[in-house]
Amino acid sequence: MREPRPVMLYDNKPIIDERGILIKYEKVETTKARFLEWGIDYDGEFAYSVAIVELPDGHVKLIHPEWLRFIDR
Repeated sequence: MREPRPVMLYDNKPIIDERGILIKYEKVETTKARFLEWGIDYDGEFAYSVAIVELPDGHVKLIHPEWLRFIDR
């Protein structure tokens, strides 16, 4: 196993107007984590690539590639 790489995770932030109506979602950086390796997840019908990451509190999550960015380069 390689040395873990630092990554930034993203989440959707709702943008709401003054009337309380949802306008859109904005992709925002939320958490620094450590990338461990690539994996595969199944939704019952399809298989897709995911990143296996360790959060600062020690929890491990599967993250879709479009929701992370490597920050060591």
